[in-house]
Amino acid sequence: VGDCWFLSALSVLAERKDLIKQIIEYQAHLEEKGAHAVNLCIDGVWQTVLVDNFLPQKKDAKGIEGFQLAYSRAANQQLWVALVEKAYAKVHGSYEAISGGYIEEGMFDLTGYPTESIVFDQKDFDSETFWARMLSWNDLGFPMGAGTTYDPSLRGTGLVATHAYSILEVKEILAQPGQQTKIKDYFLVSGAVENAPAKRSRTGKELLRMVRLRNPWGRTEWNGDWGTSSEKWTKKLQGLLDRGEKNDGTFWMSYQDFLCRFAEVDVCKAHRNWYSVSFQSSFYPQQLLSDSCYLFKVSQPTWIYFTLVQRTKRGRGNERFFYSDLSILLF
Repeated sequence: VGDCWFLSALSVLAERKDLIKQIIEYQAHLEEKGAHAVNLCIDGVWQTVLVDNFLPQKKDAKGIEGFQLAYSRAANQQLWVALVEKAYAKVHGSYEAISGGYIEEGMFDLTGYPTESIVFDQKDFDSETFWARMLSWNDLGFPMGAGTTYDPSLRGTGLVATHAYSILEVKEILAQPGQQTKIKDYFLVSGAVENAPAKRSRTGKELLRMVRLRNPWGRTEWNGDWGTSSEKWTKKLQGLLDRGEKNDGTFWMSYQDFLCRFAEVDVCKAHRNWYSVSFQSSFYPQQLLSDSCYLFKVSQPTWIYFTLVQRTKRGRGNERFFYSDLSILLF
């Protein structure tokens, strides 16, 4: 539970233990005093935020005596999610200030790694190229999240409109799905090509493109093809793919259904064992042309990401400032 965009970022980052260790420092001398250190990359600069272990609570919604965490909470009474959220709220001034946002924003602030957002309705979007990229990101262990469309047709599918989800796995396998025989598979109406059964190889196997997602709420799942209760699951497929438990928030979808019901994917380019360096510069309105130059010495060919970050307006509603157009010249 909690704000879905921030929880989705935490949910997908939880698959990378090295990133969680980077975010949270468990220091014995701090814990003895009831304090916790959380590392956040705010406005492109790393900050260590100290928070105590007093967390907002509310009465149990079921009427049971006692209290529960008011905002984000995790299974098995884990507190690290609530502590990271409290540190994020402290930086921005309040819990209200961190309500609503985008997955890529959360992943960048939590890791400092560059992020990319791919919107499906862009003119240059190519589904085949994007599938290859998703497979590559999955192999590299890059955290990914996705957001659903604002579409009334999502009602009844188990998906929540304009909701943030975590992408756990992307798989391409050759297998034979189970399917209850339908009469239309044998008797096709003349001219109704769309009712024809899917083409299969001589072995009856299909090339399955599958995406596994998690609703950060820990409940409410996709109930279509390849959902937890779908008839397409066979014992062999359950051995190849982690089907998950019913209503645990995780589920599989075909790539085709995923493209039809989601609007975008956010990916965090979190390369393992990479390093980052940040520099701060100030530009003033009276300067028509401002520039800063930096020299990087590279001993051998390598990948380098350059990210320009301006101050966030989140939680700074009383401050009047405007964003500038920025460019990079690489020589």
